[in-house]
Amino acid sequence: MATRKVRWECPNGHPAVLGPTKPRKLATVRYCLMCSATASQLVERFAPALEKRREQQTEARKARVAKRQARAVEREAAYWRTRTGARCRSSRRRDQRASWQ
Repeated sequence: MATRKVRWECPNGHPAVLGPTKPRKLATVRYCLMCSATASQLVERFAPALEKRREQQTEARKARVAKRQARAVEREAAYWRTRTGARCRSSRRRDQRASWQ
């Protein structure tokens, strides 16, 4: 199975290179060699498509977590909300105080 290729761009505007979505750490696709030759350290390229996908995944994750928390709050509220009032928070607190004394 062939790996998907994405465009890896230099942050300083040098020509982009096509490479795998998950290159090895020492792959030449990951670094801009022209910038690294003039700088004193390796200059990493970035893949805009992968960055965009990561941002979308983080937003979707935040939405899922918020939805899950809202369901938990609603479930807790529904547990304490009854017609007869048998499960009332004030009576629960009173019972807890009585058990400590």
